[in-house]
Amino acid sequence: MFGSIWQDTVARHGQSVAIQQPDRIIRFAELDEASRVGATGFIEARGDAIEMAIAILRGLRHDIPVQVVERDRPLRTPAIPLPESTAIIKQTVGASGIRRCQFFSEAQIRDDVDRIYAALQMVESDAIVAPISLAHSYGLTAGLLQVIYKGQKLHWLPQPFPIAVTQALANHRRAILLGVPSLWKAWSLAQVPLGNTMGRISAGAPLVDDRGADLCNLYGTSETGAVAIGRASNRHHFTGQLLPGVEATCHPSGRVLYSSKSVGLGYDCVEPDEVFGQGHHLSWDVGTVYGGHLSLTHTNGQGINVAGRKLSPHEVLEKLRAAAGSCIQEVFKVQSRDPERCEEVVVRIDLEPESLTSSFKTNACRYLAPWEVPRKWVIA
Repeated sequence: MFGSIWQDTVARHGQSVAIQQPDRIIRFAELDEASRVGATGFIEARGDAIEMAIAILRGLRHDIPVQVVERDRPLRTPAIPLPESTAIIKQTVGASGIRRCQFFSEAQIRDDVDRIYAALQMVESDAIVAPISLAHSYGLTAGLLQVIYKGQKLHWLPQPFPIAVTQALANHRRAILLGVPSLWKAWSLAQVPLGNTMGRISAGAPLVDDRGADLCNLYGTSETGAVAIGRASNRHHFTGQLLPGVEATCHPSGRVLYSSKSVGLGYDCVEPDEVFGQGHHLSWDVGTVYGGHLSLTHTNGQGINVAGRKLSPHEVLEKLRAAAGSCIQEVFKVQSRDPERCEEVVVRIDLEPESLTSSFKTNACRYLAPWEVPRKWVIA
């Protein structure tokens, strides 16, 4: 099935630009040629947009599983044999706060691509401008996989600076701009011109907007793909319309159970009372469902959502202890005063107040990525 889809794309768009990034461009025919090389075992998709596209194409056309990995993360070896029909492996923290692998068939991935294509009302002349990570579910399916399955042009930016976004948008007559709440805030303050954007999409956290930018919230989980879309509002929770093909019901626990053809095959390690597979995923979302509308108030999982990037408190704790020792007692989250950041990392520490200096914090955070650095330190 995939082979015929891809060959049709190459036949229609062979000499058109498929992916543009600051250092190079590649056409659909060149992607086709570069992905003909086979492989054994599984393929690792990591790096820039072009490198990832070639890796994913190689896997799909040769029926070899592809594991999508952030360039700054180590590869996680799945803890179980791959389920039959696995095509794509995501390694993510998600709302659970546990880093693990998720498995998807080609049909499940394709269903999510189709749903997002329809939800964002894309047409073939649109360019997708994506100054976001393509290894996250959002960037992967709304950006990179739209190139492979739908023949869309992707303009990927490794940095989301306003000047770079302005220059990228100026290159296209019609564009769909993908961002997260913190980026939309920065672009708004910098007055990035949005006149030629046919779609202004935010994901990763509920977006609060009072600047009239006509933004859409695309909501979903890595396990299910996109599930709903709504307009930005002045509320801190998400409210939107369920997308066609997605059902949602309230579980007795209060959490929302999602059902669709894009729900993955399962995790490589399962916690008690989890549901993920056979078309159903019991999320950590808490809210209500009525008349095809989804309204979410909060998330119960331990994962920390910092501006749309999900962090594991266990991983942050281990890195802090490796640098500062056992005085680091606990890592947890609190709601951020800045709605675009969503949540903040907090550290509880067993230390005399006079010892909690700037130099101590700098040393303790030396193994952390910038987005993992705690905003608050609490003396036990």
